[in-house]
Formats: sequence, C-alpha cells, structure tokens
Amino acid sequence: MVRVNEKKAAETAEFLFRYIVARYRCIGGSLSSGRIRLASNIRGGLQVFEGAIIIDADVHPPIINDHEHHDFFIAVFKGGNGAIPGIEPQELAEWRNYVLHGGRVPKWRQPVVTRYSTAPKNGERDHDLACWVSHASGQVRQRWRAPFGDGSRAK
Repeated sequence: MVRVNEKKAAETAEFLFRYIVARYRCIGGSLSSGRIRLASNIRGGLQVFEGAIIIDADVHPPIINDHEHHDFFIAVFKGGNGAIPGIEPQELAEWRNYVLHGGRVPKWRQPVVTRYSTAPKNGERDHDLACWVSHASGQVRQRWRAPFGDGSRAK
C-alpha cells in the first residue's frame, strides 16, 4: 500500500464522500462513516472502499471504478445518461455536478432500483430503515402497555 499525504487524502476523501452520498441517494447502497475516517483510510494507503469502489489519489477524478454499482459509475463519470433509466438526464446532470465539481446537493429522491441496487423494490419495505424503526417503536409501546395498562386511569 502506498501512503498518501494529508492534503491529497482529504481531497480524495471529500470526492469519494460526495460519490458515495450521490450513489446512496440515487440507487441505495451503504453510506460512508464520514470524511475524516475516509481520509484516514486513504492516508494509510487503502484503495478499495466497500469492497467495490477503486480509488487512486494521484489521478483526477480519483475514483477509477465501482464494481458493485457500475451503471451508476458510468452515469456519473462517463456521462451515460441512459445508464440509470429511473433518473432523468437533467437530474443526473445535477448529481454529476455535485460529485465532480462539489456543486449543491440535488433534492432528495427515492432511490431507483437497478440490477445491483440495494434500494427496496416495490412492496419490500422490510429493508427501509424508517419503516423498521416505526415498527420497532410500535412493538416497544405495545410491550410496555401490557404490564402497565394503556395509560388511562380508572375512575
């Protein structure tokens, strides 16, 4: 592994973080633990992130490939507007500007499903974090009420 100087590691981490955020918001996937940790990993010589995103801090753009979400990689870096059919070319251009040039973050969107996407498909709400949290909190309230009653006082 080749160690990277602090400035180059920070710049590469910022770029990689924008790409991961865009990928997460567009097609699902995991979200990075943060720029500082990415920079530390890059400074230490790590070149593969999430087992699929290949980087080289000495080139621009520093992301060389994304084996897991190659369609998204093509859409962002190669200008493949048709690579992700669920995203309009204008919106994809906004995401491309965000990743490549640090532009403003485009509006929130529901991730589209691609062949390798981790976004929940129609009817698959079990993987949706908000749905899971809502379900879990309902279970806690239900179990809490059982031994203590529903909270209303007998008159």
